[in-house]
Amino acid sequence: MVQKLKDYNPNAGLGVAVREYPTSTGPADYVLFIDRDAVGIYEAKAEDYGQKITTVKEQSARYYATSDFKHIRELLNHK
Repeated sequence: MVQKLKDYNPNAGLGVAVREYPTSTGPADYVLFIDRDAVGIYEAKAEDYGQKITTVKEQSARYYATSDFKHIRELLNHK
């Protein structure tokens, strides 16, 4: 289920993706929640954005470095 931030209802389902979720480095396109725990951040890009993949990598690294989402950090640290 995908929800806008202003409509976010953590009880809407086991898995919820929230659009434009605020982080300490700016809004993420989507933050993925399972059973109310943040488990992933998804950055959506236009199909023709592939030539700028380093920008996406830097953006993702910024989320990781400053994430307040403990479950995301735990998942990434165990890989």
